[in-house]
Amino acid sequence: MTNTDEYVEKIRNITAETERVKAEMDMASQVQAGILPSTFPAFPGQTAFDVYALMKPARNVGGDFYDFFMTDKDHIALVMADVSDKGMPAALFMVMSKVAINSRALSGGSPSEILKDVNRKLCENNPGNLFVTVWMAIIDIRTGKGLAVNAGHEHPVLKKAGGSYELIEYEHTLMLGMFDDIDVDEHEFHLDPGDRLFVYTDGVPEANDKDGNFYGTDRMLAFEYCDKTADE
Repeated sequence: MTNTDEYVEKIRNITAETERVKAEMDMASQVQAGILPSTFPAFPGQTAFDVYALMKPARNVGGDFYDFFMTDKDHIALVMADVSDKGMPAALFMVMSKVAINSRALSGGSPSEILKDVNRKLCENNPGNLFVTVWMAIIDIRTGKGLAVNAGHEHPVLKKAGGSYELIEYEHTLMLGMFDDIDVDEHEFHLDPGDRLFVYTDGVPEANDKDGNFYGTDRMLAFEYCDKTADE
């Protein structure tokens, strides 16, 4: 075999391997997207509230995720989270985190109790030293009363009926997966008919243009992102 033949064969092997990896990553992306709620309206016939979610990962697979589910007939749990790092390790940690939060929440308890238990579970087997930021709330759909925990995540945005979107800032709890035992602070809030709650990952305010300028929370609030998304 000549040097040229060897070179061509090497290129063929590299191309085949690249295509194989791409196919596996595409499949991983489909699997990841498939475990997130994506059918809307999510609760047909439900008139007390409406919920909508969207994820557009920067790569084939990543660590951002959301979830929403009824913990019983009167309470809905909302979750928005972001795993450190990108790629396959983050995607795997994302799946583990989502399943742990969902499973623990369905067993009952407040957001602080749920995330304290989930944090301990994530710390048990975390050789990559990954962590996940989480905003979680449980809302009583009969009264609009909610309890929320912010474990190192972006501040939620609230729009009161007839008002404008505003950041709701309160002290963060540590992100999950770093330390076995953490203090988890809960915050009360209340939603009235016509109010809107918008939660997101840092991919929105930290999106940047060709000059490296961040989109920022001020522009996000002015654009009223969740109104535009809901209309689409």
